[in-house]
Amino acid sequence: MLDNLEYELDSEKDRLLALLKSQQDGAIAERMKQLELAKLRREKRMLKKEGELDEASALIHLANKNEENRLAGYD
Repeated sequence: MLDNLEYELDSEKDRLLALLKSQQDGAIAERMKQLELAKLRREKRMLKKEGELDEASALIHLANKNEENRLAGYD
């Protein structure tokens, strides 16, 4: 009888340890997913800023060309 109780106790302990490991693995996987999402958001913001800089650069270039053309028209 004592052997049976000890076996059940060991089985329950193994089951609980497996459950705990599973939960920890799930928490780690969730954390990794959150980190990856944060990385993607950061990259998206950086690309948006680069796009805004490219757009501003194009506008400045266009304004400079317009100014050159305007000055050339007065010569």
